[in-house]
Amino acid sequence: MLAEFAAIWLNNRYTRNSNTGLLYVVNMLFCLSYLFKSYQFFAFSAVLVKQRELKQIVKWMFRLVWIACSGLVVSSFWWKTVFEVSERHGYREGPLWFIVAGCAIFYVLLSAVIIFIYRKKVSEWDLMGAVTYNTVLLVCAVVRLFIKQNLVVTLVGFLAVLVCYLSFETPGRYISERGAAFNKRAFKALLEESLEKKTYRALAFVLRDYTEQRVAYGSEQMDKGISLIIDYLRHKYKKHLIFYLRNGYFVIFDPEALNLYRIRDDLYERFKQPWQANDTELYLSVAFIKVGAESNIDSADMLINNLTVAFERAGHMALYGKDIFDLDDTKEIEEQAMIKGALEYAVKHNSVELFLQPVVDGATEELVGAEALARIRDENGKIISPVKFIPIAEQSGHINSVGEQVFKQVCGFVNSNGFSKVKMRFVNVNLSPIQCMREDLSDRFYDILRQNKALPERIHLEITEQSMGDSAQILKQVNKLKDCGFQFALDDYGSGYSNFMRLKYYPFKNVKLDMEVVRSYYKNRDPLIMNIISLLKQMGYSVTAEGIESKEMADLMVSIGCDFLQGFYYSKPLPVEEFVEKYTKI
Repeated sequence: MLAEFAAIWLNNRYTRNSNTGLLYVVNMLFCLSYLFKSYQFFAFSAVLVKQRELKQIVKWMFRLVWIACSGLVVSSFWWKTVFEVSERHGYREGPLWFIVAGCAIFYVLLSAVIIFIYRKKVSEWDLMGAVTYNTVLLVCAVVRLFIKQNLVVTLVGFLAVLVCYLSFETPGRYISERGAAFNKRAFKALLEESLEKKTYRALAFVLRDYTEQRVAYGSEQMDKGISLIIDYLRHKYKKHLIFYLRNGYFVIFDPEALNLYRIRDDLYERFKQPWQANDTELYLSVAFIKVGAESNIDSADMLINNLTVAFERAGHMALYGKDIFDLDDTKEIEEQAMIKGALEYAVKHNSVELFLQPVVDGATEELVGAEALARIRDENGKIISPVKFIPIAEQSGHINSVGEQVFKQVCGFVNSNGFSKVKMRFVNVNLSPIQCMREDLSDRFYDILRQNKALPERIHLEITEQSMGDSAQILKQVNKLKDCGFQFALDDYGSGYSNFMRLKYYPFKNVKLDMEVVRSYYKNRDPLIMNIISLLKQMGYSVTAEGIESKEMADLMVSIGCDFLQGFYYSKPLPVEEFVEKYTKI
């Protein structure tokens, strides 16, 4: 902008007494800086889409295109190719002036191509910013073909710089809401640079039992406590970068090296003392996590996923004192991160699969229903056990999306020809207590039911005994769902604190005995189980025995009063198509 301003000012004031050499220098400076700006925006786009292989392409494009065009500009001093300066006329455009705007158009179009190809690598907000600044640059470059030097065009072009700043570089995007520490976005950006150098080290730590502490002390006091910790870290470790990610997760980062054990010792001693938040003393404890460049991880997303899993585990593990949870030496962390990634993919791409396990009549062994079970797959297409991914889904909040995807598929199934072919009465769908925290759960389920034209009496919702507790919210949701026409079953009965008095407050029709209770009775004929089943039957509940593994086990549970049976003896969970094919009744 300054070069163009100087060029226009000198060109308009040229007289035969003016210095032609100065005109040459200023106009050449303008052309070269304009070409270099065009390249820099292209290089910025290459960085934005995070494609390392583009580095060599950028390098050679710079050498070949920019140097060639710059060479033509410099040659104007002798051959008047791009512009000329004469004592008689002053400054005039040359026959090859179009290469200045043409080079800019070339870089903008190339930038647009790579952004389009790798558009899935950036967020929607970043993509919108990239499209905006490239559009501004393209318009300005096209106008340059007709208006050679013009300050208005330059000022419009400056909008591209402003868009880049507001979209990608504004400091507010990288500062935590809890205090003057960097946030997760900044941490990811720094990792992407540091992973290439392989020289960084970081010490992460997590506040133990953060959720419980937040309930105990209150949100206001805990937020104040987080701010106090951030201020302490910033003043204590001024040469290091301090990050606060979320939920009591902190990272102290040094791109070069870090004496993490000395810092660990300092923090251990500091957290022995309370943090004074307003009028409250906060007694907090921490668990430490080591992060090092010696790891084989070469992706910022994977490292952050691993670290997130480590935070969740370390916050509840029996790590005491100065023990350090080593992120690099734990294969289990990598597995948890893989599962978390697969879960996020399934949620985002609506790829949670529905499997069905049959429920049979105890007396006739005829199919009467099925339990709907969620399944996800890893990147190799292998099924991931629900025992592994359901707890992660509940901790991350993805259980709502998983449960809703399963419910939609069940609604579609109970209104399909497949349901009619197998001639069963119901499908049981598991309901997580976290789902019940949603105030609009009954409305969401009813809308899905109506959209699929499914009958609610064909869907039985299962609630585990452990989730009941004394939660008024769950009881409230159950009653609202009951008003929509759903029936309910109590799952895993006997695995928690069984309470007959609590049962009467819930509209259960069926009670499912936990598989461990069934196995225990099969090995040791405990009369207590018989009495429980008898009492449940007297209270009007039907009883289902889970975990049936043999004919003998099935006969035994029927003999003591179980109405329905479920287990691997009859079938493992099957995809819907296989289930329908196996149980179709001609």
